[in-house]
Amino acid sequence: MKGWNQKYSFNRIEKFLKLNPGNYNFGILLGDVIDIEGDSSDANAFLQELFKDIPHAIYKSSKSTHHLFRMGSQTFTRIICNTIEFRGHGHQSVVPPSIHEDGTKYNWVSKKYHVNDLTFLPKDLEIKIKRFKSRNLNFTKPHSKKILCAECRQVCFVNKRRLLLEIDVVKSMDKKWMCHKCRPYDTRPQLTSSPG
Repeated sequence: MKGWNQKYSFNRIEKFLKLNPGNYNFGILLGDVIDIEGDSSDANAFLQELFKDIPHAIYKSSKSTHHLFRMGSQTFTRIICNTIEFRGHGHQSVVPPSIHEDGTKYNWVSKKYHVNDLTFLPKDLEIKIKRFKSRNLNFTKPHSKKILCAECRQVCFVNKRRLLLEIDVVKSMDKKWMCHKCRPYDTRPQLTSSPG
């Protein structure tokens, strides 16, 4: 339903479930709860080994195993690394007994948990994830170059060859360089006609 996460009401949801039992999928709006998901057999095996001594909520979807934890802060958003995805604030995870559009049923592997009873992610792992995230935020590909938008002051990373062409075109138009969101002018005609 449109705006479901702004207009949430326990009584309203309970009414829907009673009227149409078994016809709805379920999701958790993440934030203080995070979902750590392995998208490959290697990733799933690694996570299983990593968390084997920590009792926590585990379920399987059509392709992955999901590990649910509470997290000390709600600032964590999302990281994907080596087919392992860490999802947090601003994201959602579909949970059992939902059914995927391909017909696969989501199933609990561990016992069912109430959200308030979920295991807190061990502090050392939370710190490692945050460090990894902050390291990735500063990552730039070697073939990319930084430039500052004259309007919103955001640092943009653009392919070097195209950037140099854009800078030349913008200079020839007597304009300041702006990102594509702020730009009131179009450089495409000049770029496509530029040599190289």
